[in-house]
Amino acid sequence: MAVQNLSGLSSGIDWQQLIDLQIELKSATLNTLSTKRSNEQRKLTSWNSIENALDTLKSAANTIATSSGFVAKATASSDSTIVSLNADETAVNANHSIIINQLARTEVEMHAGWADDDTTAVNSSGIDQTFSYIYDGDTVTITIPTGTTLEGLVGLINGDSDNSGIVASIINDGSGSATAYHLILSGESTGADYDISFNDAGTTLGPTGNEFKTATFTETQSAQNSQFRLDGVPPASWIESSSNDVSDALPGVTLHLKATTATPVSVSISQDNSTIKLRVQRFVEAYNAAVEQTKMFSSYDTETKTSGVLLGDANLATVQGNLQSIVSSAFGGMPGGSNYTSLASIGIIPSGEGELTVDSTALEDALNASISDVTALFAFTTESTNSALTHIGHTSNTVGGEYVVVATYDAGGLLDGSGTNTIGSYPATIENGNTLVGKTGSPVEGLRIFFNNPGGGPNTLNATVRIGKGAAVQFADTITRLTDDDGGTTASAIDTLNSMIESLDNRITEERDRLDEARAALSRRYTQYEQMISQLNSQMSQLKAT
Repeated sequence: MAVQNLSGLSSGIDWQQLIDLQIELKSATLNTLSTKRSNEQRKLTSWNSIENALDTLKSAANTIATSSGFVAKATASSDSTIVSLNADETAVNANHSIIINQLARTEVEMHAGWADDDTTAVNSSGIDQTFSYIYDGDTVTITIPTGTTLEGLVGLINGDSDNSGIVASIINDGSGSATAYHLILSGESTGADYDISFNDAGTTLGPTGNEFKTATFTETQSAQNSQFRLDGVPPASWIESSSNDVSDALPGVTLHLKATTATPVSVSISQDNSTIKLRVQRFVEAYNAAVEQTKMFSSYDTETKTSGVLLGDANLATVQGNLQSIVSSAFGGMPGGSNYTSLASIGIIPSGEGELTVDSTALEDALNASISDVTALFAFTTESTNSALTHIGHTSNTVGGEYVVVATYDAGGLLDGSGTNTIGSYPATIENGNTLVGKTGSPVEGLRIFFNNPGGGPNTLNATVRIGKGAAVQFADTITRLTDDDGGTTASAIDTLNSMIESLDNRITEERDRLDEARAALSRRYTQYEQMISQLNSQMSQLKAT
């Protein structure tokens, strides 16, 4: 609202200063609300920082929460131009020698030749003709319209929806002859089974004497398997593969064959402790960063007598307690006879400040003593005493441990709901006739056991199923629960703060509106005062003049 004549020229009074002082006295509520909002915003910022740190820790945990993510293998070849290799966590540490007799190849067929690629029609009959070939057991017949050139034929072959793995191209042999341009057909897949042949009975394409049939094609490269001998096996013949990338000769290892050699090439697979330790160190650093965040916001400085913005926050205490309990606990569901059941047992020890430190020597010794036991200490592992009852799934609520599973099945090989079906002594539900699901609210909640019918039904089977949830799995599961949008601790804290800030914003807006109205009312009143004084001064001046 516009304010008129508040200069105080007539009265000598600074009305604006008087208004400001009165509004300041009325602003106590607004100041209190603004201070409270600022505090709540600081809490919200703190919780967002904590949740980000937890997400980073969860990502680091998930990286090593599986055997394949935790275990690393190093591979080496005495001549990587001839053979290289890579290995997954299941590969056995060993040295091998390899001789390569031949590489796997695709088949290549070359047509006798054509005058040009884009002018002379391969079909000049005036009617549609056909071209038919056989590849990978499929007979493919293509309609070739009249007037189609060699270039057009290539396009029809490559663009055919029924093409089962043939690539057509054109090569100019440079002779300048009437047959300088050759249709080339190449198989996409290597291996002796992927040869190319022609269905002459189904082919009408081409003029007499140069039809696109078997007689006019020359095999320039034959389809063949790779052949190699591994550690002298087999002694009098060869291991054959349709590919030069061989993944079934050594479990967990893929050999990449690149050239033939009669001289043995040495290859090796070994445990890569350096990479494993680096993965563990990154996990520990992510944990320490999360702990540092929680400490910073819940600390109290005795010298400055200042406290962290979340000091005394019950939700933060819940987060801290959950993280610390994993570090300090022994893990259930570890392999039988394992010497490692806690992080401290492999040299990962909490410091006095709550962070973790890594004893590199102790970790190295543990990795060398039993990589499988150390893996189980971090990753998810499982085993069953009966192959007919095996783990196929679990949730973050499933508790690691050993559970006796009882399953009753009928003559048809399906689980029988009228019989005994339990996981860890808790009644299990049946899903799809072949899966037992752990009871909600129990330690086996979300645990899924697959029943593979052994025959001989009706009958009842028993098995002990071990569910190993190592540190990385437990951290990932715990953080998932803490940050869950549906009732998670951090999510609830953030939602509550957002609601409080929204409510404070509404109250602050209302209070500012109230103060604006009060300022406007004072301005109107003091404007009237100033006008009255101005009129009185004018009247006095007139009286003096008379």
